[in-house]
Amino acid sequence: RMAALEAIVKLRPTKPFPGSSYVPAALGFFAASSGVRHALVAGPNIEQARDLAGMLATAGFETDTATTGKELLRLATRSPDYELAWIDVSINHPEIGALLQELRRDWRTASLRVGLVARSGYSEQAERVARLDPMAKTFARPHDEQAFRWQLEQLATLRPQEFVDFDARQRQAAESLDLLAELSQSSGKLYDLQRVQDSVLAALYNPKLAVKATTVLANLNSAESQRALVEVASRFTLPLELRQAAAKAFLQNMEKHGILLTTEEIRKQYQRYNESEKQDAATQRVLGLILDCIEASARTKP
Repeated sequence: RMAALEAIVKLRPTKPFPGSSYVPAALGFFAASSGVRHALVAGPNIEQARDLAGMLATAGFETDTATTGKELLRLATRSPDYELAWIDVSINHPEIGALLQELRRDWRTASLRVGLVARSGYSEQAERVARLDPMAKTFARPHDEQAFRWQLEQLATLRPQEFVDFDARQRQAAESLDLLAELSQSSGKLYDLQRVQDSVLAALYNPKLAVKATTVLANLNSAESQRALVEVASRFTLPLELRQAAAKAFLQNMEKHGILLTTEEIRKQYQRYNESEKQDAATQRVLGLILDCIEASARTKP
């Protein structure tokens, strides 16, 4: 999928083509990485789900939980970071067979590895479902971390040639932001990049992707983009390089689209600058640049 997206961007089409709307959607999905390994746990018993989440945490995963199949589908399709899912076979809305079909029909989750947790009385159903899905495997509920580690190892044997590891996911996220930046500068009205704004805003808070995200936001015509860039540029706790990149992107955005901040947001920036007298000179320059941009825009208004 990444190779196809790279090829499309390099071809630089000048008019819509069948499936062109999928290009920004796919790039946005790849770009929305949090920079952390994630797993999903789903089942009607929230306490048991929390136990599994705790075991996954010791294995290096940040975990999200769902109590229905519908909630699991919503979570799984919003982020490229999910490497696997543990699903209690007794889950409903939809039931496990329909849920796996939904996962496999969606390109974002088609290759997600799934551990089917079979409680007492559900083993036969779990085995029947797993036989129809090459990316699913049935397990009894683990009673300790050693057993759970063994189950993780078994799950890792499913279609290893199709597995995308964490480092590859991070490279894809970075490449996607580069491609989105190129589209935002050259695509004109061919692609609706407002659809990827939320993904780029999420990448803005991933330390490894944040600077690349500012490059995309520099070209998006929205108040949300300007607001996010100003907030990042003004946050003293973030790296200076990122704050400088955000301030530069804000200048570029404002030159293209004018000032989109509200009066209250502008007033807040003046307050931040006035309160920065004890900050280092570089920080004061960043805050000063933002105010210079705002004042320059105000002078050029008819």
